[in-house]
Amino acid sequence: MTAADDRKPPVRVRVTGLQEAHLLELMRIETELAQEWLGLGVPTDALAPRSDRELARLVRDHDVYVLEADHQVAGYLAWQDQSPGVAMLGSLTIAPPYRRFGLAMRLCRELGEVAQQHGVGVAVATCYARAAGAMAFLAVNGFMPIELTGRPPEPLGEWLQSHPLELFGSARKLWWASTDGLGTLPGLPRPSRGM
Repeated sequence: MTAADDRKPPVRVRVTGLQEAHLLELMRIETELAQEWLGLGVPTDALAPRSDRELARLVRDHDVYVLEADHQVAGYLAWQDQSPGVAMLGSLTIAPPYRRFGLAMRLCRELGEVAQQHGVGVAVATCYARAAGAMAFLAVNGFMPIELTGRPPEPLGEWLQSHPLELFGSARKLWWASTDGLGTLPGLPRPSRGM
């Protein structure tokens, strides 16, 4: 049994908007993530952790949700509503000690619910081809690689006309999902808002 197996899930989970008090901890999490991705062979130009100012500026054009686990900042999600009604997932980050407790799934559920309320029916995300764990997470949460999609549903097809795959580079893959059901395991009922 590894030390990771001895971890206990958080008792209290809360999703809030980004606050100034979150910035230093989110910078630390971003730095940890950059080191992790460097080990996966992700291109170094993609690894610059966001500064506190860059994180604070995210709220100008993104909805930003910060997840706290037992009163500690555990991660965040940033997404942007792009025309014609596509939720572009800009960042989904969970600190290593808080992974595998369903916290990223909880943030995806928040995105899905808010996007649905605003009439946004499709979410897109990019993922580095070398990040097998991230791709597995996307697949479990209802995302599929765009290249496995026959005819993309509207508005995704229209969005792709103004966002050709070449924009994302050869190291990243584009994934998409319906916002209805994001953050839930297929075939299981949605968890309550508490978790």
